Amino acid sequence: MGADQDNRKINWVAWDVVCRDKIHGGLGIKDLTAFNLALLGKWYWRMLVEKNSLWVRVIRSLYGIASHLPNGSGAKGSR
Repeated sequence: MGADQDNRKINWVAWDVVCRDKIHGGLGIKDLTAFNLALLGKWYWRMLVEKNSLWVRVIRSLYGIASHLPNGSGAKGSR
């Protein structure tokens, strides 16, 4: 269906364009996939650092993921 004087046609825009910053022609909406991966990475890091905190123990008991987390002995970070 096309547009006429009384009815407007929807202008479709690619998602990568929508996620661009406003100064680069986009709408400034966050890319939810990348944002979600960043947040999951942050929670995973916190689980490794705060091994014995209450929230980590609750998550491990609810989902049984104690054996899936590395113990950090093989980590090679900057010192």
